[in-house]
Amino acid sequence: MLAARPTGLDEFVNYMVLHTAQLDDRKLLSSQVGQVDDMYESLAAHEQKVPTADQVKHDDLTEALATFQLQLTEGKEFIADNKESQSTTLTANVSSVNEELRGVIDSLHTGKYVDASSDPDDVVSDLEAMLQHISGLGEALGLYNQYLGLFDAATDDLSTLMMAEKEANGRYQLWRSVRDFLEQSRAWTEEPILDDDGLVLLNVEAVRQEVEDYAAKAYKAAKANKDDQVVSRLKDVVDDFKELLPLVEELGNPALQERHWIEMFDIIGADIASGEDGTGFAPFSIRQLLQFDLLEQLDKLQVVGAAASKEAGLEKALAKMQSDWDGVSFRVVEYKDTGTFVIAGTDEVQVGATLVLVAVCLATVLSPLNTRLPGLSRHS
Repeated sequence: MLAARPTGLDEFVNYMVLHTAQLDDRKLLSSQVGQVDDMYESLAAHEQKVPTADQVKHDDLTEALATFQLQLTEGKEFIADNKESQSTTLTANVSSVNEELRGVIDSLHTGKYVDASSDPDDVVSDLEAMLQHISGLGEALGLYNQYLGLFDAATDDLSTLMMAEKEANGRYQLWRSVRDFLEQSRAWTEEPILDDDGLVLLNVEAVRQEVEDYAAKAYKAAKANKDDQVVSRLKDVVDDFKELLPLVEELGNPALQERHWIEMFDIIGADIASGEDGTGFAPFSIRQLLQFDLLEQLDKLQVVGAAASKEAGLEKALAKMQSDWDGVSFRVVEYKDTGTFVIAGTDEVQVGATLVLVAVCLATVLSPLNTRLPGLSRHS
């Protein structure tokens, strides 16, 4: 290994490391060979005959040590003769990497990366590849800094690398926000509103939170760079969807039942086909309904939604009351001489249940619940 004369930078540095390690090995080896020499000298002094084979091995050992020491000396001279040129190569390599990084930084301020009309999927893909490339350049600079330490030279401060990482990642996060929000908003408006059982698929709270999060990102980005057209695009797509959010919240009301959808379709004049089995509806989306000027009818749709929520609340109360009364025996007594009977000893249950039933009966929008009232009324 020490006899090699590498010309490449990496190989030369490896040779330097090996040579340094071998210098430490020489001290140990010289000490061990010295002990063997002392033993042989002691045998000769006492006129002890050494077997020929052992004497040959001793001579080989002495010769190997001499060769090893010569190679170390020649290696030291080789390193001294070539260190300056290799150091020049190393400095040039560091400069080349930093120049490439500056080119990356410049490219981030031109072309598709700043053109708001660019395809987000395409830009995000390119930026991911760019970040990987920057990572590779960072690994190269890290290795070169180790080399510079071995050459007793000043290391690179990595400022250009950190700037490239910061700008590339910032541009990547911005474009990914544009891409992700567009994908999310498409999913919210173009995927079916109902599942196969007629239940609302939209999670309104999650949608609202997502919109607020992206609006905050757009606001923060605009404060940092108000003239950035991509930032403006993010803000625009979020603001456009925020105009639809009240409508999304209404159509994502989990209380909506088939009867409410029919009422809404009548309001907007939409003719939605029935499901394949003749029940419910064929899949429909918010985007499909937007052609019927939903926003202009939002007030009327909100009335239907509010009624649906009230019905759902009272249905829940009725279900609880039925559950509470299931299997319960009531003692009824005549109320004075009126011919009317009341439940005795259960004033709290009677009053609470009566209030629920009165609310159901008086609400004109709750006629679909009347089918559940006769059986309950007999208990009141």
